[in-house]
Order: sequence, then C-alpha cells, then structure tokens
Amino acid sequence: MSGHGAIDLRRQRDRFLPFAFAAADLYLEVDCDGVVLDSLGASRECLGLAEDAVIGRLISSLVALPDRLFLERLLARSSAGRRFGPLDLESPLGRGLTLRGYSIPQAQDRLYLVVTCRPLKDAAGSAEALAADDPARFVQVAHEVLDSAARAGRDLSLTVLRLNGAEDWNDGKGTVALLDLGRRFVAFLRAETADEGAAIALSDDRFAVLHGA
Repeated sequence: MSGHGAIDLRRQRDRFLPFAFAAADLYLEVDCDGVVLDSLGASRECLGLAEDAVIGRLISSLVALPDRLFLERLLARSSAGRRFGPLDLESPLGRGLTLRGYSIPQAQDRLYLVVTCRPLKDAAGSAEALAADDPARFVQVAHEVLDSAARAGRDLSLTVLRLNGAEDWNDGKGTVALLDLGRRFVAFLRAETADEGAAIALSDDRFAVLHGA
C-alpha cells in the first residue's frame, strides 16, 4: 500500500472509531490470518486481558472453545465491503460478547471488529436461545421465529440434516472423529447462516438449521 493510501485508510479508521465506541466496548483490528493488530477499549473487562496482551493473538483464541471454529469459518468467508453481525459469542472467562465486523475495499487484508460485553445468554424467551446448546429449546424458539417471520412476510425455513452412516463410527477412534466432525459441521452451518439464521447439533449425527429460503 502506498503512503498516500495508508494515510487515507488511517483517516477512515479514525472517523469510524467514535461511531464504534458509541455502541461498543472494544475495537479490534485483525489481519487476513485472524491475528489481532490493534486493540482499543475495554479488553480487560471483555476478554480478561490488557490491550497489549490482546495484540498478536489469534482472534479465535479470544472466544470460548465452542465458538472458535465458527468464528474462524466466518472470518475465512468474509470479503471486502461485507458486514456481519451481531454475533452472540462467549469469552473464555464466560463473559457474553456481541461481535460486529466489517471490511473495506481499500484494505482487503484488514477486518475491523467492535465488541460489546453483555451478561451471559439468558435462553428464556429470547432469540439468543437459538445459539444455546439446548436442542429442545432451539426447536421451540425456532418455531416461534418461523411463525413471526410468516406473519411479517419473511421466508424462513427450519431444516433437519442427518449424517448417513454415523452409526458405523461407534468405536473408540470413530466416536472421537464423529464428535470432531460434528463440531466442524455446526461451525460451518453457523457461519453460513450468521446473517439471518442459526444452527445447532441435535445429536452426534443430526443437525437443525434455521435459514432463509
């Protein structure tokens, strides 16, 4: 990037920061490999780390283990000019995080994230329950969302997927491999439906996805 372009990019970032902090607690700048380049704000409150301790870490390492594959997949499919979020995640300390991100054409190797700290997810009566590891609650809330979407004229669907042949994996190594595959598959589904939808594992070999048509 030329010096001229770098200055222009810095100006755009500086203009963005006041808006970011108007609705968030933490600003993160991430490179194309998912490494944090800059951190401003309440990193200790949100992540349990000082600002300088966040820099140089993989962004996926700053969220709880169940959310890491999902976040990695989502960042891998982000493209210049694309926005995503809000995403409800959890820090390794158990603190609830709401994440939003965007990228700009002038800096395709950068991703800008804003994070809001929040209480841990309360599954009762909230669409956030779609992200909780509670299959029965997921299905219940999904049907409520489908009913509301239909009344509003929005086209949403609930699909249940099954991995054929999973019963053949019920030995020692096969069971571990199946669990790992399931985690990766859910991460993929969550990333693909992040803009409007949700996904969850109902069992080791069955998955439910709420998605647009």
